Amino acid sequence: MKKILEKISWETRNWNIKFSLFDIYLNDERNQWGIRIISILKGFSKYSFLSIIFRLPNKTSINRFVIDEWDFLYLYNYLYEKYEKLDDIRIYGKHNKRQVIIYKILEKIV
Repeated sequence: MKKILEKISWETRNWNIKFSLFDIYLNDERNQWGIRIISILKGFSKYSFLSIIFRLPNKTSINRFVIDEWDFLYLYNYLYEKYEKLDDIRIYGKHNKRQVIIYKILEKIV
């Protein structure tokens, strides 16, 4: 039995996955409010079915309403990767009008 458990431990040593069905943030240590439904943390990336986490203004460190994190149908990481690629193309390569429009739209939502 010990050998089987050691083998399982060795085979899964590089796995770094966290699964959560429902999280509620009510003024946590970072003054955040929000919800996260069906979330997966894989490596350093967060994927959520639905999440919105925000901070409310408090007249000291936060001057306006700020959305810190959002995700809908696991799309945020995909959109952010697309935004990074378009940003690189905009800086280093040739870009067309369609890419500039998509970049400006993604810049507002990501």
